[in-house]
Amino acid sequence: MTANKIWDIVHDNYSTYQNEQTHTLERHWVRLTVQGVIAGIIATFVKELSDDNISVLVTALSILIGFAFAAMFPIALESVAGLPKPLYAEDRDDIKTIRQLAIYFRFNVAYFIPLTLACIAAFLLQMLSFSIPNSIVYLGERFSLTLINQSHIASLTCLLVPKIMLALSVLLLQESCYTFYRMCFNALALLRIKEEYIANRPD
Repeated sequence: MTANKIWDIVHDNYSTYQNEQTHTLERHWVRLTVQGVIAGIIATFVKELSDDNISVLVTALSILIGFAFAAMFPIALESVAGLPKPLYAEDRDDIKTIRQLAIYFRFNVAYFIPLTLACIAAFLLQMLSFSIPNSIVYLGERFSLTLINQSHIASLTCLLVPKIMLALSVLLLQESCYTFYRMCFNALALLRIKEEYIANRPD
């Protein structure tokens, strides 16, 4: 997948976050900044996640992926299927809104699934134990790195990498949860408009 394709998926997803009345886009950077601060604070004060913690989170995320994938097809394919033909101008507006919400839902799912997979990968990486191979240590010695510098580099790496991975995991988890919420919000809005459309038909 190219960088342009990834950007298109992200852009399409965020374009669905609108105010229903004013149709103005939400300020994503404010929310993302807050999520980043929260992730940094958690990574600072939490030493590490246990394997059990990670297993629970990965299982929960996998369930959400399955739900999103299963719900995508009926909502996308049956958004206006079986609805009575529009009679008034308001009916045509409802049909247009239903189709638009179905597109929004598809955009949300297209973003949610790879985002959640990346989150799962970040969690699983924290279950692995890493060490510096002897060949890399040997290369460091060949390039005349002092023992003190090697020690400092190793200590800094062992300290920063786990914290960065934990912060990244928390950030991705927050974004996955928010995307799932907005995805469900669009799906419920679509169903609500469909029910109102059918209920307002003349007998």
